[in-house]
Amino acid sequence: MNSRVNLLREAERMVHAEWEANGYEDSGTCVIGAGIAIDGTVAIKQVSQGNMSSYAAAKPAIKFLKENGIDAYWDDGRMD
Repeated sequence: MNSRVNLLREAERMVHAEWEANGYEDSGTCVIGAGIAIDGTVAIKQVSQGNMSSYAAAKPAIKFLKENGIDAYWDDGRMD
């Protein structure tokens, strides 16, 4: 069974791999403090300042975490 730490590490790897697959796109509103949140705290930080690109890269990882019993969601942070 995977530990929570290992699941988070894999999810972070997935975010970076998805961002790479998307050509390191940086589109959308410039934000800070965004990322995948768990228990009200951002556990995996955004990969770019653009909110649309960061969210797109995070979607597969959020799905992965939920499938593994972790209630993860996207936190938009705040506009920069």
